[in-house]
Amino acid sequence: MCGLAFGLVAESASGATIRYRQSGDWNLTAPDNTGPGWQNVAEVPGVGDLGRINWGDNTVTVTTPESIGSLQVGVDEKGTLVIANGGGLTTVGGSGQNGNVTIGQGNNPAGTGTMLVESGGVLNVGNILYHGINAEGTSNINGMVNVSSHLWTGWGAGTIGTINVNDGGGLNVSGMLGLNWQDNGALGFLNINNGGIVNLAQIHSSGNSIRGDSLLTIAGTGMLTKTGNFVNVINQQYIDTGKIVGDGGLELVVTHDSILDLTTVTVIPEPGSLMMVGLAGLGLMMRRRR
Repeated sequence: MCGLAFGLVAESASGATIRYRQSGDWNLTAPDNTGPGWQNVAEVPGVGDLGRINWGDNTVTVTTPESIGSLQVGVDEKGTLVIANGGGLTTVGGSGQNGNVTIGQGNNPAGTGTMLVESGGVLNVGNILYHGINAEGTSNINGMVNVSSHLWTGWGAGTIGTINVNDGGGLNVSGMLGLNWQDNGALGFLNINNGGIVNLAQIHSSGNSIRGDSLLTIAGTGMLTKTGNFVNVINQQYIDTGKIVGDGGLELVVTHDSILDLTTVTVIPEPGSLMMVGLAGLGLMMRRRR
């Protein structure tokens, strides 16, 4: 985290709720309330602070390793967080903050939040990661996101939370998965796209991790894993009930590796895709023989 940027112009940000003014790099400050940066402070927020990104649909970009107590993206107004290649953001609970990250805090429906974790970017959530508390929250993960506690997507009544884990992206959740966990009419969507992977430590054994019309979709070579042998739970409580589906109606296969003690859910490729792989392999063999 950058040091004191403006000497004695403003006091430390410690223990405050601090809003980012306009769009710019995470390390900027706006102690005189002009230009982009953290508003009315001389140093960027620390682990005792709550940061808010919600200035008229602004974008704040993290390009270096940073830490903060808690973060809300999209509150009364829209906001976007970008964690760029080489950037890292860690939220730390304690010191008066809970370590949560909220995408779409939305004290009103206009306060939508968006997050992009680029390839090479990392987000470490010290507690809970929310999407859609009182407004829509959307994340695209091309880098890595690690959640120390629960993943609640689609939390507030009538809200929508969406997470897209894309090619090269990874999402690790140490707590419970919940898409519309409160069963209050919210919508939670988790899309594991081609080349993405989601690793879960917990999923509710009675199917309550995905409720209502919420959905977990796996596409291409996307992969869902769960520690332990959860083949029957995932098949019976989630796939058979249409809560976990293959993109485009493709069939899913659930396997358990007894050595790793890991359950894996993937899409069964279409016959045409298998044929193309086979033809490609045959062509390679013929070229080698020549």
